[in-house]
Amino acid sequence: MGIAYLILAYHQPQLVGTMIEQLDDGDARFFLHIDRKGDIAPFRKVVRSERAIFMDERLPIRWGGWNMVQATLNLLRRAHQEGTSTYYQLFSDSCYPIKPNSEIAAKLDTGNFNYITINEQIGPTSRFHHRLVYRWPDPQLLKFLRQPEASKD
Repeated sequence: MGIAYLILAYHQPQLVGTMIEQLDDGDARFFLHIDRKGDIAPFRKVVRSERAIFMDERLPIRWGGWNMVQATLNLLRRAHQEGTSTYYQLFSDSCYPIKPNSEIAAKLDTGNFNYITINEQIGPTSRFHHRLVYRWPDPQLLKFLRQPEASKD
């Protein structure tokens, strides 16, 4: 079983390098999207794993903007093309795993399941709604948010 770690990063190369070193068990793969607004050189300098792949297509990311979704889809597509992973885990460069890769793999291996954790519905009463609608007015995201619940499936 292999885990593909999908990493969206923009400002903490040292943390990303350390995270990859901690999770690199010889079987895991790492796919990195570095925000186009940032410098990729510091990330290339600290990420030493031969199993780390930097995305060539770099998008400018804004919190809650469509490019964040697109960058994640691009990471997932690239990881899937590699065809060596059973599970996919998304991180940002503001994350750090609290468990070693062996425990993460063991947990994933305990059952035949896939899941995405969603902590809150994003609707007009959501604490994130204001940030999404007013802070980063992305036409594609606004169209999605305004769809009736039944058509979002």
